[in-house]
Amino acid sequence: MSFAKGPEEANPSWEKYLVTIAATCLSFVIGLFLAAFLMRSFSDGQQTWSAMEFAINLIPHIFGLAGLLASVRFIHNRPILSVITSRKSFDWRRFFFAAGLWLTFQMVFMLMARSAGAPIVFEFSVPKLIPLLLVSLLLLPIQTAFEDIFFRGYLFQGFTKATGKAGASVLAVAVIFGLIHAGNPEMKVLGNIAMVYYIISGLFLGLLAHFDDGLELGMGYHFANNFFGAVIVTNTWQVFQTNALFTDYGEPSFGWELLLPLLVLQPLMLCAFYRIYRWKNPLKRILE
Repeated sequence: MSFAKGPEEANPSWEKYLVTIAATCLSFVIGLFLAAFLMRSFSDGQQTWSAMEFAINLIPHIFGLAGLLASVRFIHNRPILSVITSRKSFDWRRFFFAAGLWLTFQMVFMLMARSAGAPIVFEFSVPKLIPLLLVSLLLLPIQTAFEDIFFRGYLFQGFTKATGKAGASVLAVAVIFGLIHAGNPEMKVLGNIAMVYYIISGLFLGLLAHFDDGLELGMGYHFANNFFGAVIVTNTWQVFQTNALFTDYGEPSFGWELLLPLLVLQPLMLCAFYRIYRWKNPLKRILE
């Protein structure tokens, strides 16, 4: 099965996609209301509840993922696995390899920046780190899985079936992925240039899904990226505000630390995965 096209459906229709998108969005909104209620109940305006606040902020993604998967199963009458991978089962080795590789890259460049004088301060606290680590390991995979499955699984397959052009679908989904991050705090601090980061990263993840016929590599990368931003290094202006191991007190800027992944590391990872997993005709598949 081609992951871009997904399995054949008995009664395909655009109405199913419309209902599924609506159900997913409604589920996410219900999660937002619940999160807002819990935040008012638990938040004391201080960092004491950092891990709790972080967990509450991830609740909408749990609801969104539940609504999406239920819709795929009962509205489309498709196996849930069909929007995740074309393989017979989820390839955990791909997931952990991509996660470990990207986490290693991030750690190395963070330590290089710190040794070069960047104001990255070590603020280790066991009582704060343990609950944060538990929340990150339990809930971050759900948060990243929801975004990956919805955009680079469900919508990617839907656009490809509608247009017959997988390459164009990758680009369309990447743009949508960037636009839905328009409300993130980074946009206010860095300006619209931050949108470039999300669109290009979405393009990279979309190409991974298309070339590898599954989401495992992209899900591993996405989880490692968010885990790093939540547990390893935080700052005062990004979307995740946590009691991480390090805090970056540098001035917000769209500098080499953001350009390096986009222009160097992501292309290198595509080349590495191409060699390791022996993708066939990736350049040709962009034009499919």
